Amino acid sequence: MRTFVLGLVVTILTALLLKFQGAGLVTPDTPLGIINLEFCNSRQELALTLISWPDDIAEWNVVLDFLFLLSYGSLFYFGTKLLYIRADKTRFMAFASFMLKLSVLPAFLDIGENILLLFTLNQLQLDFTLAVTPVLAGAKFIIAAILVLYLLVSLPLSYALSKKTIQLSE
Repeated sequence: MRTFVLGLVVTILTALLLKFQGAGLVTPDTPLGIINLEFCNSRQELALTLISWPDDIAEWNVVLDFLFLLSYGSLFYFGTKLLYIRADKTRFMAFASFMLKLSVLPAFLDIGENILLLFTLNQLQLDFTLAVTPVLAGAKFIIAAILVLYLLVSLPLSYALSKKTIQLSE
């Protein structure tokens, strides 16, 4: 549980660092900041996005995102591992095992996405990066949302059930 809490704290701090460092990326043309870049799928959209940003802020934001993916990846892993351990020898064991395996996927998708974003920012392989990056970003966000929902529902429920089991055994 301590590892999960530490992961949560580090994830929050890293998210705040990204938000502070990337504040210049939020403009009227790019209200979602770096997320607008992640979902660019044409050269025109890319040009409109990049023209509204100061130099190098986006590149540094992507580099800092590597720290963020380590923190949220650890948070997902340790949270789902905690639930997997608590599910030992219950009917939820197979599902908890699946979620534990799924927990590392958003971070790996983010690594690929960040590498492609760095290529995009340096105008390398644009047709490929503009086609693949939004797919990786979309998959990452969907899986991360599923994991967040799983943790938000299952951790409190698991804790409540474990307290109830302790009370019943006394």
